[in-house]
Amino acid sequence: MEPFDFPRNDPGPHTLRVDGGDLNEDLRWLMSRFAGYVGVMSFLGSRFTANEEALAPALDEIARRGLFIVDDGGSSQSLIAATAAKLSLPAARVDIVLDQRGTPQSLEAALAALEAQARRTGSAIGFANAQGPTIARLARFAREAESRGLAIAPISALVEKSAGAATAAEAPR
Repeated sequence: MEPFDFPRNDPGPHTLRVDGGDLNEDLRWLMSRFAGYVGVMSFLGSRFTANEEALAPALDEIARRGLFIVDDGGSSQSLIAATAAKLSLPAARVDIVLDQRGTPQSLEAALAALEAQARRTGSAIGFANAQGPTIARLARFAREAESRGLAIAPISALVEKSAGAATAAEAPR
């Protein structure tokens, strides 16, 4: 999705853009690259997700396919939640980007914050990039979770699937 500093920061071919490109063709191309998914997640996209005129047709296509959307949490101007609600599209938002700073210390701090939020609110959604050290630490965190009274759940368990809802649901205990 198009960020505010596009084209300096270019997500690549078939970027969903506010102006230009064929939104339907690009979205369908992007969604045809994989099979078996139950939802999609925004990526970059600060400009795209802040423009309801551009965003609504994309979310409508996602809803039409029976999927859900996860907002990457990268932009305070994102209209994903509000637009998804209008379309009865199940949606959730990342609470904490775990590897945003890329250091082991910041990853530990982010995991502690994620756990604290989950304890405080009943659930928390974390996101991390697929990098070796991050994956290794997340695997250890997941193995230790139950002993600390936590349940690790897939995002599909946290997205409310009931008709008309577009919010994250409480995590199963």
